[in-house]
Amino acid sequence: MSAMYAVYHGPKRLIEIARFIHKSTSFLQSELVKASHQIAHKSYFDTLKVNVSDLTAFKKRAEEKQMNFR
Repeated sequence: MSAMYAVYHGPKRLIEIARFIHKSTSFLQSELVKASHQIAHKSYFDTLKVNVSDLTAFKKRAEEKQMNFR
């Protein structure tokens, strides 16, 4: 499946997609840090591990803003 995804999009489009994903993740990381959350690692591509002090409150705010976190 992933091989056909790569064939379908081609190398230039894959690079564009990867840059968009990383840019989106970087924006989220920046906003989480502004909101006083700690990111558990410095290097990332499409996944962030966030250390939160009050998980219940974090989940509630995320749901209110229609954001999905795992």
